[in-house]
Order: sequence, then C-alpha cells, then structure tokens
Amino acid sequence: MTKPFIFSADAHLAEPPELYRQNMPAHLQDWALWTDADEKSVIIMMGDKQILKVYRNFHDHKTGELGCEDVRRLGGRNLDMRLKDMERDGVDAELCYPGVGLTAGLITDAEALKHTCRIYNDWAWDYLDGLHDKLIAAAMLPHIDIDDTVAELERVIAKGYRTVMLPSVLPPNAPLYNDPVWDRVFSICGEHGIPICIHTSSGYKDIR
Repeated sequence: MTKPFIFSADAHLAEPPELYRQNMPAHLQDWALWTDADEKSVIIMMGDKQILKVYRNFHDHKTGELGCEDVRRLGGRNLDMRLKDMERDGVDAELCYPGVGLTAGLITDAEALKHTCRIYNDWAWDYLDGLHDKLIAAAMLPHIDIDDTVAELERVIAKGYRTVMLPSVLPPNAPLYNDPVWDRVFSICGEHGIPICIHTSSGYKDIR
C-alpha cells in the first residue's frame, strides 16, 4: 500500500529575537517587533510596548511523552532536528507561519507594516534555502495600503513563494476583505495559483 502524503497545515518558524528591530528603519523603531523573556514566559514587544506574553509551558499539553515514546519537539530553531521531528511524526511537508510575525496585525502604520512583511519574507526564504519543498513558508502581506499589498505579493511570487497569508481581523484603517479594492490581490493569486492562508488570532483582534 502506498503511504499517503501527510501535509501539516499549521507549523511555525521561530524568527531571531532581534530580526525586526535590526532591520527596521530608524524612524519606524516604535513599530519594531522583538522578544524578551523571563524565567516563566516569552514576551513579545512592539517598540517599548508589551503586546503579548506566552508562558513557557504553553505547549506542554501538546508535547511530552506518549506511552513509552518521547514526542517532545526538538527542532524549534534547528532545521536538522526539525526534519527528524517530521520524520518521527510521519509528516512529509509543513505549511509554516511566522512566530513573532503573527502579531504584525497589530501594526497600524502602513510603512512599518510594509517593512515588517518584507523583513520576514526575505529572512524566511533564505532561512529555508534548500528545504522549500519540505517547509513551505507563507509570505506575510501588508494589508493597509493595497498598493503595498500588490507590490509585495508580486515580489514574493517572483522570489518563489507558493502561498501567502493575511490576518484574520483587519485594523480599522484597512479596507475590509469584501471591498472591491482587494480584487487586484485576489486576481493575482488566482492567476498564479497562490492560496491565501489565514491563521486564527493573527489580526487586530484576538478571535480565538
């Protein structure tokens, strides 16, 4: 019997803690995402403002021991170990969302959002070099200025991305998804066969 192809549709990449601050223009540093940590939690910051705290034991209910088998995640920031995790779990390929970048939906400055998406997309593509058939990153698209959306969409398609992501809830200064201005975006995705992915709680409001 042929083994079915197993595709995980909700994996994540762990960006370097200083990725956005190091690459964001100086005049936009108040919007730069970064992470801090203490003994119990990982804290996501935007400039000098705390926007999310995730306790270190948050995923304990998903990993640990299953019977006699240790199923702890080993490849959080190590791609070689990640491939071993996938092999152990029988996963052939993964759709990868950002980690810290999931909070980019809280950015309401169009220029800062444009730079944030570009920073992540360039990093993720280079980070997964040689593994694009196993770890399929969803490119982040800016969603406030549609001209920015179209420009980044065309750029990441040319780069080789095969899927993109948008936030689940748009900020007040962005056009809603049923606004005709989005037709340009949907048309390009349709023309190139690019699916649009939406991760829960990735937008301006947490809808979990």
